[in-house]
Amino acid sequence: MENANKNTQILYILLAIIGFAIIFIMLISWTFAYFFTQKSVSGTITLGELDFEINVNIPNNLVMPGDNVKVSAEIENRVENKKNLIPFYFRFKLTEQNSLNINVDENKYITSDDGYYYYKFKVLPNNSETLFDSIEISPDLTDAKFMEVAILIDAVQSEYDAYLEVFPEAPTEWKEFLKNN
Repeated sequence: MENANKNTQILYILLAIIGFAIIFIMLISWTFAYFFTQKSVSGTITLGELDFEINVNIPNNLVMPGDNVKVSAEIENRVENKKNLIPFYFRFKLTEQNSLNINVDENKYITSDDGYYYYKFKVLPNNSETLFDSIEISPDLTDAKFMEVAILIDAVQSEYDAYLEVFPEAPTEWKEFLKNN
């Protein structure tokens, strides 16, 4: 009987050692499986750039009050040596608002009370859009010998409704148009 108890004890010890060995092997194999199934990937993320060029061509610099001057004025989403340009919305105005009247395409622009013209569509990369094609000099402008006209343009990326934050004072009609198109 003593021999049977001894054999039983040895059997229990042997089973315990085998059980611990199995658990140890499983733990080691799971650890290796975890660490060796993880992969790391690296790369470069290139963000888009918001940049543009303004092209203005005035064929005649000598104008008189009341003249309507043909002008080629456009904005281009095309910049030399830049490849990651993004679509954008823009607005523009002229610095000499009171002395000049410009001819813009009313199907493409919405005018605000503060003199800005808001373009209704995205300017896609490698595209250009006409700002205006003529400037009418006010007939009341008789004292000026020299007038400098600047075009002020503000642009914002077209994604993620950024125009709402950048142009909060924009006409509601323009914001609604962008939201619905």
